[in-house]
Amino acid sequence: MIIVHNTVFDLDYKDIVDPRIALITDTMMAGYDCLSNRDFSGRDNHFSWGGGYNSQGAILADDANHVIQTPVIEEDEMTIITCWNLSSGSTQASLINNLDTSTTAYRGTRLSRLSGSQGQFDIATGIATPPVTSSPIGVAGAWTIRAITWNKTTYREIFHSGTISRETPLTNGRAKNVSRGFAVNGVPAGVPGGGITAGVTGTLGFLLFYNEYIDPAVAKSRMDAVTDIMNYQRAVIVP
Repeated sequence: MIIVHNTVFDLDYKDIVDPRIALITDTMMAGYDCLSNRDFSGRDNHFSWGGGYNSQGAILADDANHVIQTPVIEEDEMTIITCWNLSSGSTQASLINNLDTSTTAYRGTRLSRLSGSQGQFDIATGIATPPVTSSPIGVAGAWTIRAITWNKTTYREIFHSGTISRETPLTNGRAKNVSRGFAVNGVPAGVPGGGITAGVTGTLGFLLFYNEYIDPAVAKSRMDAVTDIMNYQRAVIVP
């Protein structure tokens, strides 16, 4: 016998559907919710480190154990979405780095904190002068979400609102590094990643890598999905 109850269940969809699904695309190289080292993209690009976690994400510190090493290799088109709360400080720090400075013709990229809350994104040119094209970016002092995206000709920083904050032409060229994955929160010992090697203190909530030069509206949609998770599941308001 089948019994049918005329009942309505008032459940938030977030309770029954994994909200990370909205972030998974064919172009996703790795997705880290930073409650573990696991990559949720399905590509098994898990990161390695010796640090720990709290309810908001990965707990960062400036020492060798807290350098995150990913297996993600730079592609012709790249997007990185970061959601973090990093400390301000006068010590320069390497936030995301696959830069190779072993020759005068640098390869790869580096996101660094320079002073206070200000940072810089460097893209190697593959020539001796200038070795990189640089663009300023705010990185620290509060919970922040950003998308940075670049291809062979252009770099963009995209705010949570979908606004293009900065667009920098790569007129001196671009040389990607395909020999080493991106390191986060410092540079491992012995790696020629430039003179900025320290990490920072703070919390890393989400880190997403895409093989894609992203449209600002798409970037906004993905950042919205991240901030919803941070708000509803981790009690963190990200502007």
